[in-house]
Amino acid sequence: GGKFSGTFKGFPITVEGVAACVREARAFEQVQHHPNLLRLEQVFVSQEPEGRSRSSNQPEQRVFLQMQPPCECSLESWVVKHELDMCEFAKIMAQVLQAVAHLHLCGVVHGQIDSNALLVDTKGVPRLVHLQAASPPSPPLRAHNPSHLGSQGDDLETGSTAWDILCLGRVVEKIGRICEGTAQPQLNALVEAMCHPDASCRPSAALAARHEFFSSIWECSSVLKMPCSIGAYCEGEGDPSAGVLCGNTLGGGAHFTCSLCLAGHVASESARELGARQQREGNVHCPLATSEFLECNSPAFTQAQLAQHLSEDVFRKHIAGCVELLEQCKVAELEQQFEVRLQTLLTHFTGMDELSRSVLLARRHIEEEILNTRCPRCRAVFADFDGCAALRCASCACGFCAWCLADCGRDAHPHLATCPSKPDSSSDAFFPKVQELVNAQRVRRESMLMEYLAQLTSEVRLKVELEIRPMVEALEMKIS
Repeated sequence: GGKFSGTFKGFPITVEGVAACVREARAFEQVQHHPNLLRLEQVFVSQEPEGRSRSSNQPEQRVFLQMQPPCECSLESWVVKHELDMCEFAKIMAQVLQAVAHLHLCGVVHGQIDSNALLVDTKGVPRLVHLQAASPPSPPLRAHNPSHLGSQGDDLETGSTAWDILCLGRVVEKIGRICEGTAQPQLNALVEAMCHPDASCRPSAALAARHEFFSSIWECSSVLKMPCSIGAYCEGEGDPSAGVLCGNTLGGGAHFTCSLCLAGHVASESARELGARQQREGNVHCPLATSEFLECNSPAFTQAQLAQHLSEDVFRKHIAGCVELLEQCKVAELEQQFEVRLQTLLTHFTGMDELSRSVLLARRHIEEEILNTRCPRCRAVFADFDGCAALRCASCACGFCAWCLADCGRDAHPHLATCPSKPDSSSDAFFPKVQELVNAQRVRRESMLMEYLAQLTSEVRLKVELEIRPMVEALEMKIS
């Protein structure tokens, strides 16, 4: 009991041993909870836990993964001890296959499935342990020499989902021989499919769990059915492979939600007001993980889980809601950044003396209102001409003159014929050369700039002219 209650795996305190421990612990983090997988409780350094033997050549100190719940013995020993028949064995192996299918869905290849990796906990539930690989599954590989499968062929497949199926098939064959029953032909067919020499011909774990060998238990087995957490759109219980399992670690373990009820739950979550969705960051949690029930501490469902069990329409609406939430969060972030910038400017401004404030305000006015060309109505900045001197603002649809920037209502064409700002040398009032418009705007800016500078005190004007000179020269303007 106490600190050493649970199931353990020890590693020597060496570079290789600690690296293997870290790799396996990360695999536990990558895999969402499943009722037939052990969950990682803690990592600690100690001597062998009480009740476990130590060989003389083992280091005194080892690093341990402590997993829950405690396990009684290996699956092979359990089958012998309880004299399981073939039907009971099929129930257990179906659960193991579902656990392997869950690993592969989470992007983890077990890599070390053998009889030692299949345990039975104190409640008689099979548990898969010893997660080895925490990397995405590689595609199935063909064995170049099927007749030597188990030596050369194995090396080619290690690290693939097909490798896990092959190893599990060998375990099924080994333990199945211990049981007696009438399903032996179906068992042989299952083993043959899982151990097929061509890796690409082996079934996935999910497909293997639906093999004819298990047909006699799907309808009658209560072990393979779980109550649905909602039950509003279904019969109240279902096959765990036909829905999602959450990662609850409280009493009762993972909660099952069938695909039909999950669709209704996701649709309801997507329709909630924006503030409520922001609190959950757009994630969809187990229906029992709410403030009303407080029966579940599971993290949110992954997008991969939702995509696998939702219709295209429901999943598309869910993703659209997530995008909307991201956009709102971005707007809020930009508003916050603007507020911080504004407060910084105000603090900087209030700390200036009178002369510095006057220079800053004058320079800002010149930059924003004189050197920029703006729509006369909405003040949007524009930079390019499209050839015609009758311009239309893209923001407010104001029609204005490219020569004098006068607001001409909806259409500036009538104004162009008599615009006093149009130079006599212009080749065409309506379609002037671009350089003619650039020259006209330079003259307009110079006139406005000199008129504005004349209103400033000599001390302020001197400092302003020094600060704006680089910008003025870049626009080929002159300060007389």
